[in-house]
Amino acid sequence: MPLQRETVARAALHLVDEVGLDSLTIRRLAAHLDIQNPSLYWHFKNKQELLNCMAELMLTDFFAELHEPEPDQDWADWLTIYARQLRNIMLAHRDGARIVAEADPSRCTFFEGFEWALNVLRHAGFDGNEAAIGIITLQNYVLGNAFEVQAHPFSLASDADEKHLPALRLSLDKERFPNVAAFLHTPALYSSPWASTQFETGLSLFLDGLRAYFAQERSNKLNGENS
Repeated sequence: MPLQRETVARAALHLVDEVGLDSLTIRRLAAHLDIQNPSLYWHFKNKQELLNCMAELMLTDFFAELHEPEPDQDWADWLTIYARQLRNIMLAHRDGARIVAEADPSRCTFFEGFEWALNVLRHAGFDGNEAAIGIITLQNYVLGNAFEVQAHPFSLASDADEKHLPALRLSLDKERFPNVAAFLHTPALYSSPWASTQFETGLSLFLDGLRAYFAQERSNKLNGENS
């Protein structure tokens, strides 16, 4: 049967899981699918078009797991779910954060999630500019966190990989960098549980700050109206 764009893009995601994004080429993907190169160019003119479709599939999977807020659901609780699921989708594939970051957002479903999240904050009372800045900052945090997890040589390390950490710890000048040295001695540093805890802590700090900012802005406007 003729290949479909989605089938090819799904195969590309599986291939990236095996070899990494830098090693993905049209020629290698054709060999992976056991077809000739020209067959793929019927679907994608170049690697960028393929990358756009791969990102679109990832985001489609993200939207399939995301649901509209319940009528009485707190906006910050919904954004917590939004951030966690977006991160999980990117971590589900090797170099997933890079795939999303390097894709052309105008040619995928990125703006659907952006619009959805904006509506949640607008409904909660944020004005348009506040909502946009809040969502952009949140998405940048999630993307940056996922990228750091996938790019760091020790991130998501198994217990067996802990042998690499002592060399990193011993190479640091403890007198010059006492706080960094103390941090590097965190138990299970860069393990999957540690990375998840670090993400959750940062997410809570961001949302707590956004809530405090929103409350302060409302207070300032009320005081201005009453003065």
